[in-house]
Amino acid sequence: MSLKYKLGNYRTKLRNAGCMEVMVNSIKQKPKGKSSPADNIKKPHKAEVNYCPSYPSGEIPESLERVRVALLSEATDVAAAEQGIDETVLGISVTKVEGAEAMDLPADTGVVLEAAVVLKDLGCVSLAFAMLLGLIYALNLRYPLKFRYTFEVIQKLFLELDANKLSHKAQALKTKLFSEL
Repeated sequence: MSLKYKLGNYRTKLRNAGCMEVMVNSIKQKPKGKSSPADNIKKPHKAEVNYCPSYPSGEIPESLERVRVALLSEATDVAAAEQGIDETVLGISVTKVEGAEAMDLPADTGVVLEAAVVLKDLGCVSLAFAMLLGLIYALNLRYPLKFRYTFEVIQKLFLELDANKLSHKAQALKTKLFSEL
């Protein structure tokens, strides 16, 4: 017997057993007017299988469409968050669970330096801020121009690191803070 005959017989037995993979292109599954073997058959490419799976149990096209839309919206939210990180020079990234309250702990907290998340899974924003200050001080980074004085006051007044070299604005704030005590 030839191999072609054996495979044809094998496909017939699979089709009779209800295997969906071989039923896709079978003549018995075609409409009455289109009963030629080569009519509207998708030819498989190398390593491709002709298989159209049925819906999972309990699923209908509408429920699968809702799942697809939810996954798509989640993917666009993640893409928007990643775009925000790509534009960040220095900062803290906070990811909250959808539907979480304002006082709930975030799902993920990280430190971003030059568009790369260098620390993640820190747990809370205060720890992330402390790590950010530690990285700025340890790596001798320049502060962003917008937050230059904020970081300088936190580092030099509150943490007392290099406290004897203050800018004029930080010195004025220190004078105002300590003169009222």
